[in-house]
Amino acid sequence: MFRAKLVPELLVADLAASLRFWRDLLGFAVAYDRPEEGFAYLDLDGAQVMLEQHEPGARQWLTGALDRPLGRGINFQTDVGAVGPILERLARAAWPLFMACEEKWYRADDVEVGQRQFLVQDPDGYLIRVAEDLGERKLVRSAVAATPISTNDPAEAPIDIYCGAWNEPDPARREELLAPVWAANATYTDPTVHTTGLAALVAHIGTVQAGRPGSRVVRTSAVDQHHGLVRFAWRRILADGTALPEGVDFGELGDDGKLRRIVGFFGPPAR
Repeated sequence: MFRAKLVPELLVADLAASLRFWRDLLGFAVAYDRPEEGFAYLDLDGAQVMLEQHEPGARQWLTGALDRPLGRGINFQTDVGAVGPILERLARAAWPLFMACEEKWYRADDVEVGQRQFLVQDPDGYLIRVAEDLGERKLVRSAVAATPISTNDPAEAPIDIYCGAWNEPDPARREELLAPVWAANATYTDPTVHTTGLAALVAHIGTVQAGRPGSRVVRTSAVDQHHGLVRFAWRRILADGTALPEGVDFGELGDDGKLRRIVGFFGPPAR
């Protein structure tokens, strides 16, 4: 059995209750256990944790009182192939989430690494962050700080800023993000709407967000380009982690690098 080089050992109040959570809901397997000691060593594709039932007077290394929730100030990230099945099991068990599923990108030097993640507490209050890998992408202007960051592909920066604006809940901030990359009379067209100008696009994005609260748009392909035209794929991720069918946008860039037109299609081409 492969043993990770760092394995947390958690003291728990009731090993059986903890196993129902870690094994039956999160999907960990019991690699081995010592029932007579209230101990179990768990593994989930290389993510490992030890559980030991607290017994007063036993040889257990306590640095203070075990006041609930346990593990304050720490969360244990567990990488999984897909968060969807785990969310379904938790929902069937009516187990509450500490934080709803989201898509988050973190800067790592000159790239961003993405993950679909949610937070949930075990029976003792330990906080677990369950994460699904979304890969890497080039670092472009932050959707929060709006600080220009260099990129080797000049077409990717306006596209990623445009996609980030679809995830910005504040209309004023959304307009601030789009203004540098959206031409004055640029048009946005998809099967449901045709808009002209910045204000109309800002308002339309707000309407879409209201219809799917907590959802996010992520670019899922490289940006293809030629003769000032661009093409890229994207996907909307719902608040519960469900991924909607992939869409494709076609765009036109002006000589100033601003988007003059976006035409979006939902789902794959009809066959």
